[in-house]
Amino acid sequence: QSSETLRRALADDMKQTWDAWNTSNNKLYENATAALQGTKVSSGITTALRNSSSRFKRLQDKFDSNDIFAQYSGAYARLKDLADGQIDNLIQLKNAKMEFRAVLKDATVRGQTGGTTYRLAKEVIEEIDQLQKDIISKKAFVGMEGVPKADIEQASAAFKLLKAADEDFTKNIDKFSGALYQNLIRQAKTTGKVDADEVFGFIDNPTSATKLQEIFTALGPRADAARGQLTALLFKNVIADSIDPVTKLINPVKFTTNIMKYDSKDLGKSTLKELFGPEYSINMGLLREINILNPRLTKKDLNALINNIETNPSMFKLGAEPVKKGTPF
Repeated sequence: QSSETLRRALADDMKQTWDAWNTSNNKLYENATAALQGTKVSSGITTALRNSSSRFKRLQDKFDSNDIFAQYSGAYARLKDLADGQIDNLIQLKNAKMEFRAVLKDATVRGQTGGTTYRLAKEVIEEIDQLQKDIISKKAFVGMEGVPKADIEQASAAFKLLKAADEDFTKNIDKFSGALYQNLIRQAKTTGKVDADEVFGFIDNPTSATKLQEIFTALGPRADAARGQLTALLFKNVIADSIDPVTKLINPVKFTTNIMKYDSKDLGKSTLKELFGPEYSINMGLLREINILNPRLTKKDLNALINNIETNPSMFKLGAEPVKKGTPF
């Protein structure tokens, strides 16, 4: 067979595999949607969802207080619906999550993972995920009187089906959506440069060590500069999520907790360990000492820390070369 014939055969096989999985996954979502649709007339579920609006109101208040650009984000209006109790059935909640997922994906593709829209969408998705977990475990209905047991069981069962569909999607979608990532690796190999925001969209989780290793290997001598810039971007996002809306100071406990979300105890998988490199243990110690050394850190203080990581990373044991802000590495 010629290489072109082989390429086409492989492409055909991939399409057949995709079609089979896509049909199967769509069926899972159809079953989940039907179950969710059946809960729309439940007054108990409507009450529980409206009672949950306070968690989204806290999120709205945080962005109102900490980010003057939040209200101009396209995702803000949808967050306000959640905060105002405008989501009163499970179908609406599911659709809201899908909308925020689309916003998050768009921001990632555009290389805008350091912006308000990305952070807002990500936090709303996390809050919706937690609410879904609380509905599955029935915790969302604790303390509510007059909610029929049948309504609670129906809501829990419907979200279990949706969870199964989501897990199947997450498990398999990477097989078919690796084109962007592979293009990023090719770009790193041929030009020695990649955009930090674009890369961050692929490693914004606790278990991306392998992807980081591939990216750093592809970048060659520019890898250390990339390490410093990605770490600075991580800190920037974490700081934005860790400001106390009342005091305007960094909440040190929340700051440390948010940083630790990027760590994993699974051998060889930790995003944080790969970013920190051989000085991982020292850096983790420095992070824990933030609470002791200065529990009243302001946003200005930690912005200075970000600048140090980018321009003089040896101060934080990262061993990267200085990087000019606003330029790809």
